[in-house]
Amino acid sequence: GHLAPALLTAMVLLVPVAYTSYVGLDSYRNAEGFFRDDYRSLAAYIQAVAGPEDAVILNAPGQTEVFSYYYRGPASVYPLPRERPPDRDALQRELERIVAEHPRVFAVFWAVAESDPGSSMEAWLDLNAHKAIDRWYGNVRLATYESPPASMDRRQANMVFGDRITLESYAVATEPVTPGTALPIEFHWRLLEPSREPVKVFIQALDGQSNIVGQRDTEPLSGRMPVADWSVGEVVVDREAVPILLGTPPGDYTLVAGLYDAGSGTRFTLPDGSDHISLGQMTVASSDKVLDPAALRLLVRREMGFGDARLLGWNVGLLGGSATTQMQVSPGQPLSAVFYWRMEKARPVRLIFALEANGAILPLGEQGLLEGTLSPTDWQLGQVYRDPHILFVPGDTAPGTYILSVRVETAEGQGQVDLGRVRVD
Repeated sequence: GHLAPALLTAMVLLVPVAYTSYVGLDSYRNAEGFFRDDYRSLAAYIQAVAGPEDAVILNAPGQTEVFSYYYRGPASVYPLPRERPPDRDALQRELERIVAEHPRVFAVFWAVAESDPGSSMEAWLDLNAHKAIDRWYGNVRLATYESPPASMDRRQANMVFGDRITLESYAVATEPVTPGTALPIEFHWRLLEPSREPVKVFIQALDGQSNIVGQRDTEPLSGRMPVADWSVGEVVVDREAVPILLGTPPGDYTLVAGLYDAGSGTRFTLPDGSDHISLGQMTVASSDKVLDPAALRLLVRREMGFGDARLLGWNVGLLGGSATTQMQVSPGQPLSAVFYWRMEKARPVRLIFALEANGAILPLGEQGLLEGTLSPTDWQLGQVYRDPHILFVPGDTAPGTYILSVRVETAEGQGQVDLGRVRVD
């Protein structure tokens, strides 16, 4: 049930970025059985990530009461802008102070057209801090930012993407990050010829099995200055951050980045034919907070005990697609199964995947829980871990409808979970 890491990397990196961005971070908004229009999940996410040194900005006075009802965390809360219409200079001075004093900012936006018609606050943050997440929770939106870090590893690149844009250099923050926070990255782009088509940049953090543990897809400068507005030869400074998914185990991960056409999803290639570059390694540290499952965006939220391993829920779907329990695939196509576990003892757990139909069982492989990522001796007991798996439907699979299942084997016994339906064409 295993494939060489190099092959898996190729498979993951070949998935169109326009789709993988949904899986990595911001999808499942429209997934079945998903979010209601309230602040509960948004506040749970901030509470899971933000520390006393962080800041929360609420852009509308009406938010304060409902947000404080759900949020009980230690971060400083700022209602901004303080007047309508905003005093742009005063607002910028306060934002400068907040970014200087806090390493991280969580901005909660609602009814922006009334509170800040020109979006001057978000525009300033987009250009001066490192944006990581832009995510809807019903009708309210959360944007997260990392403040410019004290230390970054700066490297010359001089790499030309698609004969159109040169990556002159880049810089990557050197400090470890914890799950839910983001790693600041800075790109210096230079346009080689006039361009009218919108372009997007992608950044991915990959584990040793090439599963995505963090991703950002965006127009450079968060769309505040489209490539069509760049001057040929001008160096553009683009501040981004790649957010690391909640529950990601501690360890070292690989960073890759590239550009693609926003309309078609086609990646720009380098002179050697590759469609991405490596930005090196990053380190994810253990969080001192025990993750509250309420902060997770789960397609299926169902707690089940398998001895000392407790399954809290899962997301399944096509690799690179939206989460869904009704999958339609072709033979040879990869599926994604992501589990969230709380471990009570450090004992191995085996996961045996299969497609089942009419009593027949088609094996999809066997893998250990967190295999190749974190050994049981390093598990933080009581903590919640995100456990992703890539599954390939065999090329000779007969057309039909199957149940995707996983058998969980522990020292105390075993049990089976049906994850969803798979229609093979």
